[in-house]
Amino acid sequence: MALGQLAVTAASAALFLIWRGGLAAVSALAGGGIAVAAGLAMTIFMFRKSAQGDPKRIVRNTYKGEAAKLVLTVVLFVLVFKFFELAALPLFVTFGAALA
Repeated sequence: MALGQLAVTAASAALFLIWRGGLAAVSALAGGGIAVAAGLAMTIFMFRKSAQGDPKRIVRNTYKGEAAKLVLTVVLFVLVFKFFELAALPLFVTFGAALA
């Protein structure tokens, strides 16, 4: 999944570079990076060894992973908007495409 997200992010950044220039490409990379980081955070929580064979722990880890994904997504978007001057369209388009 992460490799697919990275491929979508790279392709989107390349398209935005051609279409809108460097700022749009960097914005697309930021959006895709947020999606990849959030997905990896969820994966880490879901596939912990502590949940082996116990359905309740598996479900609990899934909920923890979703919560971590949501929190990390919000934190990363706040940081990106606070510290960087980016174009919103490429950021959100690539974020959405990488999650799909």
